[in-house]
Amino acid sequence: MKRFLIKFCVLLIWVAGVITFALHTPTTTLVKNSLLMAQIQKDSLMKNTPSPRIIFVGGSSISFGLDSKMIKDSLHLNPVNTGVEATLGLKYMMRNALRYIKPGDVVVVCAEYNQFYNKFMDGQYELLPIIFEVSPDTKNLLDTRQYCSLLTYTPSYIASKLNPLSYWVRFDNNATNVYGNKAFNAYGDVYLHWTQPSEHVSPYGSITGNFDEDVFSELRKFKAELKKKNARFLITFPPYQQRAYKNSVSQINTVAQKLKDNHFELLGSPQSYLFPDSMLFNTSYHLNRKGVTQWTNQTIGNLRKVLR
Repeated sequence: MKRFLIKFCVLLIWVAGVITFALHTPTTTLVKNSLLMAQIQKDSLMKNTPSPRIIFVGGSSISFGLDSKMIKDSLHLNPVNTGVEATLGLKYMMRNALRYIKPGDVVVVCAEYNQFYNKFMDGQYELLPIIFEVSPDTKNLLDTRQYCSLLTYTPSYIASKLNPLSYWVRFDNNATNVYGNKAFNAYGDVYLHWTQPSEHVSPYGSITGNFDEDVFSELRKFKAELKKKNARFLITFPPYQQRAYKNSVSQINTVAQKLKDNHFELLGSPQSYLFPDSMLFNTSYHLNRKGVTQWTNQTIGNLRKVLR
């Protein structure tokens, strides 16, 4: 028994050493050239963009969906598009944004519908390179539930850090890669796809998992913190493929009703932001140039009504 305990302790020490070593290795080429590195640009925009400001918080539905210059020209507010990737989780997105909110800011949260189900808001694999490589100063923004959720993805992340190919592999980071760190314009919008042909978009299937009531607790906390900072809080629904909506009508309508029940100030409705395949770029959430123009115009119209 004593020999077993010694071997077990040695194994634990060895595993801890490997993990510690992996977490302190340089940023991999895959991460360095990916859209995750845009988090640094987004934080800089939130820190340095002058007032009056309108800040959009969400995932890739807003990074691929908005033309911020149209918003600036129409509403005379300086826009910041903080969207990077939905899998960072809504909880991280909002907590990170709070660090930079200034008095008078208008903050618009645009959460993909998955954020309301199956603890998606806690973040997935992509949050690990964010907190360990891209923005390590944000580790303290995560709570225990988030770290527990991330345990599922930790072995894969450690393996990628220890894999030499992650540092040597050639990464396509040219001026046409919409998922590279060069895909964003000065406002934080992905813009490279505006001139690219659309791909065939298969609709997402039914949203699965249990409804996460804790999302609304997090939204209420966010709203309260914004109020302390004298900032305005609004929620908009994301652009979504018409055919994908039909696969999750009940789940999406539940989200909309719960937001109303919690008395959040909403822009539009899920049904008003549905798009045909001709306005999609490459996923059910990503719009092409035509779709970007329409959704941005709709957003401007809805913002005018509430900001009047």
